[in-house]
Amino acid sequence: RVLRAELPGHPGKSVMRSVAAATVIACTALLGSLVAAPPALASHSLDAHWARHATAIAQVHMVDHTPGFWPVTTATFTWNNGTSSLGVYYSWASCPTSDTHCVHVREYATGDGSDGAQICGSAYGCAVNVLPPNSSGHITGGHGQGSDVAIWLNETTVTTSDQALKTTCHEIGHAIGLAHRSTNVSCMTQGESPPISTTPSTHDYDMLADIYDH
Repeated sequence: RVLRAELPGHPGKSVMRSVAAATVIACTALLGSLVAAPPALASHSLDAHWARHATAIAQVHMVDHTPGFWPVTTATFTWNNGTSSLGVYYSWASCPTSDTHCVHVREYATGDGSDGAQICGSAYGCAVNVLPPNSSGHITGGHGQGSDVAIWLNETTVTTSDQALKTTCHEIGHAIGLAHRSTNVSCMTQGESPPISTTPSTHDYDMLADIYDH
């Protein structure tokens, strides 16, 4: 199972290493680049995305359990406002219903013993899917309050509002199916920063349309 990570001090730099407990969709860590996604991808999708669930388009709620430092509301609205192919919605503390697609967004600190610290380590943050996608590439286990899909955001390594917005935007992007970019015009950037982009780009939204157009 795989961890994709970004380097603190170099937001977007990618590494991959195996972890025993979960598929870490993508993350932000302290190691040098071991395996990186190809630069300037025309397609930067991951191998998992959300299915429609008796709705015209796929819908997923970002369930916010974080303190006020993390701009989960802003980042969620930005992703939702830019695409008509996927509904990305905000919920506070609990998933709306037991059959709703939900991603639980939580804070952790390096070394605090939480699941986030054990899985993500010294990263800025990471997106975790405990169960692998099914044969159609659809995320499984992402339903209700017991959803196995989560975003963890590290209060130890993220210290500024720009880093917080970039990291939150970045991990939501991974949670909805996007891989790293090698351009600083997107919060999905892979590579050296500054400048830090805190929002998605038009290409990110176009990629979501391709992913969810089925």
